[in-house]
Amino acid sequence: MGEENSQQHYIGIDVGGTNSVYAVVDQDGNLLQQRKEKTRPERGADGILGELAAQIREWTTADPRIGSVGIGLPAVLDAEHGIARECVNLGWYNVDVIHSLKIGDLGLPVYLENDVRCVALAEKRYGAAASSRNAICLALGTGVGAGIFIEGKLLRGASGGAGEAGHIVVVPFGGERCACGGTGCLETVASAGAVVRQAEQALRHALAAGEPTLLREPLSGRAVSEAAAAGDRIAREVLAEAGRFLGVGLVTLINLFEPECVVIGGGMALAGEPLLAPAREIVRTRAMAYVANRVKIVPAQLGDLAGVIGAATLGMPEVSESRSSNR
Repeated sequence: MGEENSQQHYIGIDVGGTNSVYAVVDQDGNLLQQRKEKTRPERGADGILGELAAQIREWTTADPRIGSVGIGLPAVLDAEHGIARECVNLGWYNVDVIHSLKIGDLGLPVYLENDVRCVALAEKRYGAAASSRNAICLALGTGVGAGIFIEGKLLRGASGGAGEAGHIVVVPFGGERCACGGTGCLETVASAGAVVRQAEQALRHALAAGEPTLLREPLSGRAVSEAAAAGDRIAREVLAEAGRFLGVGLVTLINLFEPECVVIGGGMALAGEPLLAPAREIVRTRAMAYVANRVKIVPAQLGDLAGVIGAATLGMPEVSESRSSNR
């Protein structure tokens, strides 16, 4: 049997608050099967996990080379025991994911991971961080999270909570209240939600002053990015401000971990240079010089599929050997 025919395949599932993406992936990160469905959190954990189980059974029946299942969740996890401790977007608390899937008869190892770390694993293996042993992958979306690699190994922390970069304090006094209960967190000034809030305020001021702008309500992070790309001054100023705060947060991460590269992903990565150039300038002037002069700050390469590809990699030998599976 040829190498191509004997290669193992891996199921990845990226469960989000709005959509869930399913895929079968080979060792090289190629998508062999792909499906996207509305998550519909109102169904509860049993309804969502029942749908996941049905798709897993369908694909494993059709493809005997599938060797594992990896699931990314927007949650605080006890990955070793297969439990989602807190998943606000889905309304899950202390859900035994593995038991609820009811696929133990398939004999497949099942791995759980935080969704941002799944994105980081994909970018580290196949994307913008592939050539770096020390890297930080930062996801800027509704919130801000990070996957941190030290000498090629993903940092998970004592209880699996490492990487909450969104709660680095960048506005020490007088900052906005964050969902975590604190104030002045990076998430309040550099996430997609923060960019939209600042753009809405800037739009109101522009309309009151009769100043021309391409911004129109309802706004989104993508809309602000597109207006900036088209040359809109107000949109570019909003992104530049978010980029400067992003840079302040990156200074802390870069000084602590000395990465070779920082990969910026998530929805706001679409903003590109209007966001990244101000961040790089802050890092250049505020981080320790010997680190700042070496680190690369680059956009992610794998886009919306990074999460599902990263989830699939959880069962690949180089990743799975460092963590526990659940059957």
